[in-house]
Amino acid sequence: MDAYARTRVVESFNATLGLPRQRDTALIAGSVAWIRLLAPPEDWRTRIAQLEARGIGLRRNEGYGRVAFNHPIYERREELTRSAIRLDTAMRLGVGAGKDMFARQWEDELDKHLPTTKRLDPRFAAVARWLHTHRAESPEALRGRLDTIGQPDSALIEALGGTTGYGARNKANFFQTDGKSVMEALGGALTWLQRENPENWPRGIERLASWVAALAVDKQGGTQ
Repeated sequence: MDAYARTRVVESFNATLGLPRQRDTALIAGSVAWIRLLAPPEDWRTRIAQLEARGIGLRRNEGYGRVAFNHPIYERREELTRSAIRLDTAMRLGVGAGKDMFARQWEDELDKHLPTTKRLDPRFAAVARWLHTHRAESPEALRGRLDTIGQPDSALIEALGGTTGYGARNKANFFQTDGKSVMEALGGALTWLQRENPENWPRGIERLASWVAALAVDKQGGTQ
């Protein structure tokens, strides 16, 4: 493992006890490590997706421990031709082949189902965030829950005394009416991913989330 990192001492104070807390040593933001898995388990992509979602180490509740694997900047390194900072020779990235085969195939497939020439309703930004949050779930679990987006929570309805206590919805579920064709397109893309590249499922879902978010823009160019 190669690493380019710096550390600093983290200090804080316990106001309740009126005493300093134990000192910890933290990696400074931007630290990088090159790790090669010699004998990776079959579910290694799922595991690193879980680490990205949960973080690692101590004091994660304070914002420490955030980690990202295979950051997108490395896929775009061939676009970086100049820099204001002269890097040490050992830290310079060589020009590689760009995106790997899966990334190219997946984006081609996404463009078939969700072409970049077609903008989505801004409400699909919520679907993009949902996909990113649940990217580590199994294909079966994610697809099952995706079908319920926009529906009232069953536990809430039951807690309120059933459909009578909850009351009828005053309008139809957008994702089952006007947005149904897009949801079906999402389903088609997921079918391809599950069939052709199940080992890349978490990575594919993360890219799908970014793809949907980019298309779900409002008239002012933002997302809801």
